[in-house]
Amino acid sequence: MCTSAEDLRTLLCHDAGITVLAAGIHVRALCTVNSLQSYYLPVAEHIIKAARRQSKGTRLMVGVSGPAGGGKTVFTALMVTALRHLLQSDSAVSVVALDGYHHRNAVLEERNLRPFKGRPETIDSEALLRDLQMIKDGVVPVVVPSYSRVLHEPVRGECPVPLASSCPIVLVEGILLFTNLTPVFASIRDLFHLRIFLDVPEPIARQRVNARKVLGGRSHEDTEAHYGRVDYPNFVDMDRGKNTADIVLTGNEECSFTNIFIR
Repeated sequence: MCTSAEDLRTLLCHDAGITVLAAGIHVRALCTVNSLQSYYLPVAEHIIKAARRQSKGTRLMVGVSGPAGGGKTVFTALMVTALRHLLQSDSAVSVVALDGYHHRNAVLEERNLRPFKGRPETIDSEALLRDLQMIKDGVVPVVVPSYSRVLHEPVRGECPVPLASSCPIVLVEGILLFTNLTPVFASIRDLFHLRIFLDVPEPIARQRVNARKVLGGRSHEDTEAHYGRVDYPNFVDMDRGKNTADIVLTGNEECSFTNIFIR
């Protein structure tokens, strides 16, 4: 694994890194050598060991959660790159994003929920649970939706997840994954073999999420109002669920990590 780790260090720390679409904004994702050695590689190796402990033909379900502005999308993209590199297989890891399971805007408007988009009642959690259970079983390919930041709508049939025999690891990324706000969300939480939580202080998460919304064209007043309606209540709900995580990474204002806890 030493050679692979050295190659990965060149790719993620010294070369161009990877481009990630985070909340509709293209971000150049790089990590420092220290972050790679102290955080990404230990987590990647922990995931690979857990996957190898699974019975033959079954897949490892890994949840990645944390607040809006917590860096979930960038972390997941870098982690997928690390895992594929270390496993020497581009097909070994797939990603499912919770954002694709938002109800369509017409449904939200019909239910008077459009201003609360992002809260648990605006997510089709039953469809997410159904798809994740099929993905966990791994006996048939599953095509999951994505979320268009252009249309601001879920787009069906965008992301295929192959059979477990060819794709032994699936990372599921999104808010509220480790909560028990409803029986369905509690069942979603219990599907994961491994839970990773990105723990970012609330003021930092608030600054990040509001800044990217302003960059996307929304006013400061609108972003602050949305944060109060949606993102802050979600932060409180997720903070209560982080004690169920197997791995907790503590983030800082520099978009890097300062601590890791592995249960």
